[in-house]
Amino acid sequence: RPQNIALPRQVAMFLCRELTGYSSPAIGEHFHRNHATILHAQQAVKDRMAADPEFQREINILRRKVRA
Repeated sequence: RPQNIALPRQVAMFLCRELTGYSSPAIGEHFHRNHATILHAQQAVKDRMAADPEFQREINILRRKVRA
């Protein structure tokens, strides 16, 4: 998948899982993906956040915006 599409979708899945009470299968239904894809997205975003402080800052900004 092109990175310019996959990464934003992974971030959206990550934030949905983190900020809502929805299960991975429920989130997967909304994105037309299976629960394993949601789990993969969560791990991919966590790994990138650990490796890239700027990416982590961007995720934190998104978190604050969504919560506001």
